[in-house]
Amino acid sequence: MKNLKIFLISQCHLHDLHLYINGTICFGLPLVWPIECSICLILSTEHMKTPIVIILIVFGISCTRDSQPTNPANDLLSGWRKNFPNRTAAVNALPKKENLWIFLMAGQSNMAGRGFVEPEDTLPHDRILTVTADRKWVFAKEPLHYYEPRLKGLDCGLAFGRELLEQVGDSIHIAMLPCAVGGSSIGQWLGDSLHRDVRLLSNLKGNVDFAQQYGVMKGILWHQGEKDARLGLTRSYQKNLKDLIALFRGYIQNDSVPVILGELGSNPSDQRDQKNRDAINRTVWNVAMEDKYVGVVSTQDLSKRDDDHFDSRSLRIMGKRYAQTFVSLKMK
Repeated sequence: MKNLKIFLISQCHLHDLHLYINGTICFGLPLVWPIECSICLILSTEHMKTPIVIILIVFGISCTRDSQPTNPANDLLSGWRKNFPNRTAAVNALPKKENLWIFLMAGQSNMAGRGFVEPEDTLPHDRILTVTADRKWVFAKEPLHYYEPRLKGLDCGLAFGRELLEQVGDSIHIAMLPCAVGGSSIGQWLGDSLHRDVRLLSNLKGNVDFAQQYGVMKGILWHQGEKDARLGLTRSYQKNLKDLIALFRGYIQNDSVPVILGELGSNPSDQRDQKNRDAINRTVWNVAMEDKYVGVVSTQDLSKRDDDHFDSRSLRIMGKRYAQTFVSLKMK
């Protein structure tokens, strides 16, 4: 071939396979199981419309990024799920509408939940509720999210509810609405993309429409940005985040509903990714400085179980910090 160009990528990680031409994503293919490949060749000539990608050696399914988490029992499914509750308890009588405080949980995998569920996480509280996939009210037990059955784990929702109940009156009930989907970019949220079988914005709006019949929308918990950092999409993140917050508030019909943003965790194993995460973290603080109804939860002292995901202890701490930040915003 004339002017054949060969690019060698060694030890690369593939979760969402994208084709870039002149810096633009022209084709995207989500992989059911993330893979690690030892050698990847990209062939390109001046006569090719698109480059040819050849993976020469694939040596295993990855348990990092947004894949099924590693678990203490070394059993990918049964060990990871050993503490998952076997049943849910339906809520027979809801409190008065003004006493049911509703919170949306949105973003990607750290909000969707990738922590190991311990028995303490499945103990329900009679004033913390959630909804099932068919929108039935039940008493909340971890895991709260259900969109990705093979990936779901502990999130910060129940810890948030428990901490918040310490700060409010005995008549208040907390409802956590799961809306987060792992691996989603902020552009996919703005575009209402179909991601992992979930239409992101439409699903959130449907939860809002349902829940507001029974309670009062009090806040939004948002943790997202790892995908944008990995793709280098940092320059547009601030505008996109402000636009998305405006959309959320428009659905709720409340321009002052609090939005709590979580910092991205560190990734010291990838210098480029860390630089982009730092940029996104600066962005979320900038947005909070411009909007008195936006708060930020710090995560830099929290521990992680892999490059992307916080461990269970840290997710519980995050939940408490989200609640504390909400209370501080309400006191402004």
